[in-house]
Amino acid sequence: MKIPKSLKIGSRNIKVLRLLSSGMGGHSGSYQDWTGIIRIANDVDMGKGLAEEALLHEIIECLNIKQEYKLEHRVIQGLGENLYQVLKDNKLYFGDE
Repeated sequence: MKIPKSLKIGSRNIKVLRLLSSGMGGHSGSYQDWTGIIRIANDVDMGKGLAEEALLHEIIECLNIKQEYKLEHRVIQGLGENLYQVLKDNKLYFGDE
């Protein structure tokens, strides 16, 4: 999957930036609602799969905030990991490119 430069989530355009994780406190991704920006680590040692999984995680974070689901972070983490696995293993979205 190509990490896009922007996403439309609901009625909002969200910018997606690729940054070194050293500038992100060592995290693989982050979402800031007030700026409308998703940041995904772009380190050489970070595999493509981790970046894709991080993007899914941050999309779920965005939805959690926008829809006021009040999901705990551990639930968001599990949803991101498991949704990524189902999509990739079944070649539904993250098929081998």
